[in-house]
Amino acid sequence: MSIEEEYRNEFSVVLLGSSQKSVLFEKLCKAAAKYERHVNYEDVHYLTVDCDGKEELVEITDPGLARTGGREVAIKRADLAMLFYSALSLNSLHNLQALKEDLETRRNLPLRLLCDSDGSVDDGEDGSSTGISSVSEGYESDIEGEPRIRRRSSMENIRKAQEDEGIAIEQGKKWASELGPCCEFTVISSSQFTDAKSFLEEIVSTMRSNRKKQTRMFIKRLQLPAIDGDSAVVQQENLTMKAMWLWT
Repeated sequence: MSIEEEYRNEFSVVLLGSSQKSVLFEKLCKAAAKYERHVNYEDVHYLTVDCDGKEELVEITDPGLARTGGREVAIKRADLAMLFYSALSLNSLHNLQALKEDLETRRNLPLRLLCDSDGSVDDGEDGSSTGISSVSEGYESDIEGEPRIRRRSSMENIRKAQEDEGIAIEQGKKWASELGPCCEFTVISSSQFTDAKSFLEEIVSTMRSNRKKQTRMFIKRLQLPAIDGDSAVVQQENLTMKAMWLWT
């Protein structure tokens, strides 16, 4: 068994972005050979992926966009980051761009920037309205006027979303270029996405190749002159342990 295969048998993916990513994630889970959720952590999932005749275990963590220790650890441990935003919302892209500094701490981390052309337009409602008139400071709300105001708000949001769509795609392409050659930009339709299995195989293949490359470079930097009394086997074991420490 090679050093690359010996030290770790699991890949880690961090999934970050807008809530619409749940549609894509559900399809990835169904396309996997096996799916499990962590017994204690609801944001950690395990997918078994058959790639080139070999099964690989992929841990997918969805830590949210808030700056937390969990998010920082997930990015630090990741073999690949999936960044998801809506073409109908520039804000969803800007929320991802706020992570640039954290992502840049992981040089050569494979990135997949996914722009979803699907999505609903937020009309500003929080879903808590019951339709019953309310009284505030002695004045009854104008129920008859509310639907008219909401329709106007919805139309304004739809127009804004249509304007945002082209801008969000172009800005996403530009940001992917700024992130470097490790970042791939793709526009998808999550509702029409039917190639989940191939997508999983592709990211597993990418993580395999990147891990081998990074491990070989790391081991090459660690190559030291032989110490008297140390056998070649002992030296290889020491190098393997150092590689394990770096990538776990």
